[in-house]
This record gives sequence, C-alpha cells and structure tokens, in this order.
Amino acid sequence: MGPEQNPTQPIVGQGTFYSLDKDHNVRCHFDKVGISNGIAWNSDNTIMYFIDTPLNRVDAFDFDLEQGTLGNRRTVVTFPDGNGFPDGMCTDVDGMLWVAMFYGSVILRIDPLSAGSDSLILLLNPQPLTHQSQSVHSYVYQCMRYIETTACLFILPR
Repeated sequence: MGPEQNPTQPIVGQGTFYSLDKDHNVRCHFDKVGISNGIAWNSDNTIMYFIDTPLNRVDAFDFDLEQGTLGNRRTVVTFPDGNGFPDGMCTDVDGMLWVAMFYGSVILRIDPLSAGSDSLILLLNPQPLTHQSQSVHSYVYQCMRYIETTACLFILPR
C-alpha cells in the first residue's frame, strides 16, 4: 500500500509487491499496488492468488516456489460494484478461495477454476454497517475451522 495523506485514504497505485528470498534478498515483483490484502496459494504452491482491493478482483500468478518468481498475471474473478470490497483471503483443502468482503458483510467461497462465486457462505450481520468482514483464515485439523476478524471503521452510531 502506498502512503496515506489522511487515515483510511491511501494514495491508490503507489504501492509495490516485494518478496524476501532465502538469502535475504529483496525482489520487486510488480508496482502500482493500491491496497494489498488477500494472498493465498493453491495446494501445490504453483499458483499465487492476490487481492488488490481497489481493483475489486482476485488475480492469479504462476508461482515458482524454488525460484520465488511470479508470472502470467491473470484475473480469476471480478466482483460487481456495490457488494463490498475483496479483503482477506485463504484457500481450503478443496482448492476453493474464501474471500472476505469488507463493507459487504459476507464471506464468499469461490472456485478459481470456474471464475465465479460458488456460494454465499455467511451473512455476518443483517445490518452491514455494524461489523465489516476483514480477513478470513482457515486451519484444517480433522475439519475446517473458521476464524474471521472484523473492522470497526465506518460504524454508524446506534
């Protein structure tokens, strides 16, 4: 994410995506990042999924784990306006993406191969301005456990 002149108002497109390799070398992969949020990998670590929230989409990259390189950027899914903004993301054991929609109060399960929303998983609150989905992480231990965090930004007074 780039600099913020005012809190919660970043200058979109001023960020850069870096990685740190095993020899502690920093590598720049791409620039013009707005708000870097969700990042996840498929089960064999050959595809990296990435969310730049202002673009309102999930992109995929071919990923070489040994070399630490990215290539072949492509859009997996673009979200329609008015349904929140893609934020946190993880993958599950079935290869599905789970995307928390900030300001949308939902978490979506998305099949990256069919490039569409598989199903609406959870309506966090019928009053979308009360709690905002921010990130989602899954851990597998005999079953999937679900952890969700919320933001308190833009909450309306009661």
